[in-house]
Amino acid sequence: MERWGKWQYNEGRMRFRLGVLPAFLLLLFSCSQSSVFLGQVDDPAQVELETIPAGSVVGAGTGVPIAIDRDPVFTGDSDTADSLTVELLDEAGTVLAEQVYEPVDDATELPPVVLPEIVDGFYQLRSTYRDGDEIVTVSTVPFYVANDPYEIDGLTSYPASSYPEADGLLGVSLNTPAGADPYLVWRINNVVVVEGYVSETTDTVAVLAPADQGVFPVRVDLYPYMPDGFLSDDLPPAASYEAELFVSDSPGPAQFDLAPTSSYFALYHLRGTFEDNGVRSQWFPSQEFSIAPDGPVTLAAEDGAFGYIIGPESALVSESVVWPVRDGVFSPVSFGIRLSIIEPGRVVAVASEAAGLFDVFAEEDGRIGLSVHESETIRSALPVFEFGIASTLTISVVPQPDAAEMTIYSDGIYVASESIPVDWHDVGVDVAAGPDGWSMISGRTTIGGNGLVALIDEFGVYFRDSANEPAADTALLLDRLEAEFADSLIYSEWFTEGDDSGVDLARDDFLDLPALEFSDESLVVGLELESGEGLQVEIVSADGGVTLHEIDIDPSQRSLWIARLSHSDGRLQFEIEGRETVNLGPQPEDFSGIVIRLRPTVSGRLYSAYARVEAAAVPRSVFDVSAAENR
Repeated sequence: MERWGKWQYNEGRMRFRLGVLPAFLLLLFSCSQSSVFLGQVDDPAQVELETIPAGSVVGAGTGVPIAIDRDPVFTGDSDTADSLTVELLDEAGTVLAEQVYEPVDDATELPPVVLPEIVDGFYQLRSTYRDGDEIVTVSTVPFYVANDPYEIDGLTSYPASSYPEADGLLGVSLNTPAGADPYLVWRINNVVVVEGYVSETTDTVAVLAPADQGVFPVRVDLYPYMPDGFLSDDLPPAASYEAELFVSDSPGPAQFDLAPTSSYFALYHLRGTFEDNGVRSQWFPSQEFSIAPDGPVTLAAEDGAFGYIIGPESALVSESVVWPVRDGVFSPVSFGIRLSIIEPGRVVAVASEAAGLFDVFAEEDGRIGLSVHESETIRSALPVFEFGIASTLTISVVPQPDAAEMTIYSDGIYVASESIPVDWHDVGVDVAAGPDGWSMISGRTTIGGNGLVALIDEFGVYFRDSANEPAADTALLLDRLEAEFADSLIYSEWFTEGDDSGVDLARDDFLDLPALEFSDESLVVGLELESGEGLQVEIVSADGGVTLHEIDIDPSQRSLWIARLSHSDGRLQFEIEGRETVNLGPQPEDFSGIVIRLRPTVSGRLYSAYARVEAAAVPRSVFDVSAAENR
């Protein structure tokens, strides 16, 4: 060290000596905290130093606050001056700079210790309080010098609600300097489960849920750097973030979970386990229905999906058939799988010991191909999925004497339907009989394989309705809306005639949907329909029955029609996908809502309808509406 300056303080002197070091102008991050200086062995009094907390992140060239707080009964030698020496040490313990305050017998607030221009890293402030030549105490405060703040913006648990001893992921959102490699310590129920540099562990780590049910604290501690010879327990972190992990034998549903469980013959949520939560596990408790990895799989999470990534040579396999049989014939079913496809390949294959039963695969252009009971393979005319985007693919199969009626949905939205010839020869060998004529046949179910690379979120087979009758799932769109817009959905209805989906709209007749009330919000209306040879939609005032607007639509194929009614400067505006916004004129004084009236030109068919409200202050274009509703 070399002597750098000499200051006068409290009619005495303060020595200030600094080494010459590289310069980096940084920012002060933390506020002050106390370190306790104990008195001599025979003196129970205390001397307390107010300075930065241990583990703080501070900036080079900035001032570190220093203050002294003495116990009123502190005794020292009144004939000698008290002094305080503050030394700056690097990680190896080498003294880089020193500042001496003298005398400090009655001092409280001291001038700050100005850090030299030093490089980023781990340092310590060693403070020595002396009464004359006698050392009263020595205290050391570890801290970090860094160019920018080290902060934690959030902590996420995947899944949010877990089964006991299930695999899971913890992910953290960091705000750290570019190129930084902070050290993270992860704790569940105050026990360290993972620790290491982000370059080694990444910002998402695999963990195991506790064996007991309950709510457990989860915490991640951030250290800009972990110096040699130190453990995480030795140092306070620069930043921490806490959350909670819910563990239960019946964890709460995720937003897009296939439900209700009572309608699924087989149901794999893949929420850190490979267990089957479907009805068959209750009907046949002695059977093993878990789905097992065949090849390496990796637990992963992305926006809207959590599950296992399977590679081109990997698959999830269950030595069972997920398609149930009732009274000797296959039941109507809906095969549902939520996934994010990365590379095309086989998605699901179900086979009995006698024959292939169901096979669906993803193609390079986003279309899918499928076959039933070794039928010819058919392909969707349009893309059904986007690579790298999580979505729920549902294929409903309704067996007929010599055919299979198949309907494809993407995220609950109708895509296409087809009837293909099927020779329903050998069903298979019954391995177990359940209640009400239900039975299960032997065989195998495989998810993935043959090149598919995808994140598999969940897979299930819907087989009966709320009346416990064999059925495919027909209310997929409304199920999705309930999951996605539960707080803003004000109306939803699924229409049927007997066993058929949808209701016919006759010529020269009309159908009024229930009045939809809204005030300051925007109203989003969705109609799943086909127009036949033309259909007119009327927007009618709910109060006076006045027609506010008419529009002709012509969805020759079954599709989802979406429109928005909003307020702007006391006027009503109407917008629909693919068309310009229409100004409906001043809003009536007694306006409280609208009625949607459907009037077919010749004929039409309505499958479902819904309405939801959203804040009017949120600007949305017609294109945005379509993208949000038809993702």
